[in-house]
Amino acid sequence: MCDSIDEAIESSDELKQLIKKDPEIAEVFKYAKHLEGTVRSVGVHASGFCITPKPITEIVPLYADKKGEPFTMFDHHALEDIGILKYDLLGIKTLTVIDKTLKLIKKRTGKEIDINQIPEDDEKTYQLIADGNTIGVFQLGGSEGLRKFGANAKPKNISDISNVISLYRP
Repeated sequence: MCDSIDEAIESSDELKQLIKKDPEIAEVFKYAKHLEGTVRSVGVHASGFCITPKPITEIVPLYADKKGEPFTMFDHHALEDIGILKYDLLGIKTLTVIDKTLKLIKKRTGKEIDINQIPEDDEKTYQLIADGNTIGVFQLGGSEGLRKFGANAKPKNISDISNVISLYRP
């Protein structure tokens, strides 16, 4: 697999010949190279916000969603590069899911769980991560790549889990 259009062309004699023989194909590749690496869609963090020294409209371009909510047109790296502090907060919705889960466990099993007392050395939990069984686990189950990375890293403690997440999603 190639990481760029130039690499793809360089690795394929057939592709080189097509580009050389057909001006229309050559033009498509010319434009494709120009577009390579540009943003192809808008991503919005559900609970991200920026702290700026002056009104954000004086610093970066904004766009509005269907509800009229404003969003920056820069990703977090670009914002940080120009000195804007960007935060992503865990939304209340996630905390609500945790609360409902704890209530459901109590209702079904009678067992009350104090999330502040969950042991950080539970071997079965670490084995699930090492096996890649983290679909639906906050921060560890979002993508196949992250699940595989976590499984390969085989974390043994909470600090290892933090490192896995930080290395995969800096």
